Amino acid sequence: MGAMDIMVDQFEHCASTKIFQSNLGSFQSAFISFITAGDPDLATTSKALKILNSCDSDVIEVGVPYSDPLADGPVIQASATRALKKGTTLDSVIEMLKGVTPELSFPIVLFTYYNLILKRGVGNFMSIIKQAGIHPNLSNCYRYL
Repeated sequence: MGAMDIMVDQFEHCASTKIFQSNLGSFQSAFISFITAGDPDLATTSKALKILNSCDSDVIEVGVPYSDPLADGPVIQASATRALKKGTTLDSVIEMLKGVTPELSFPIVLFTYYNLILKRGVGNFMSIIKQAGIHPNLSNCYRYL
């Protein structure tokens, strides 16, 4: 199975995809929030996710800070820079999410740059995030694979 097959399989079976399909069929909108992990720190990110849970979010995108966020606007770039200065890494974000996802009633979608996925290997990365209760976000990856 190739990298794209692995990612598509994971994506098709994740809860966030089912929410989109359900809302599309009923012409409802979904409340999708975004938060940069680690800004101002991972403990605050964890608390913020619990607060968003109480606000009836349908899906939360958790952004992984990246050192060269060219596809992001200035607000997310600044947030990622602050998180990186505090030492936030992909591994620390996944560890934080492992602890908080069991307490959440909505799917967490990890929003990251493909470089970080490719570095670990697609299959390995998908296995790691699945074990942590995280769903892939492939919207930025499809056109590059």
